[in-house]
Amino acid sequence: MADPTSWMNGFGKIRRCTDRNAAIIDFYLYLAAAIVTIRQLIQRARTLYR
Repeated sequence: MADPTSWMNGFGKIRRCTDRNAAIIDFYLYLAAAIVTIRQLIQRARTLYR
């Protein structure tokens, strides 16, 4: 299993985030975490329920 921070590296918007508003930065981090989680759930479901 990979490091969770490495999963976030694929999201360029987070790497290039220049916003000073903490709410916007948090939004992008939570969105990326949700996408990573959903991808993992889909991947595991594909292998378990074929």
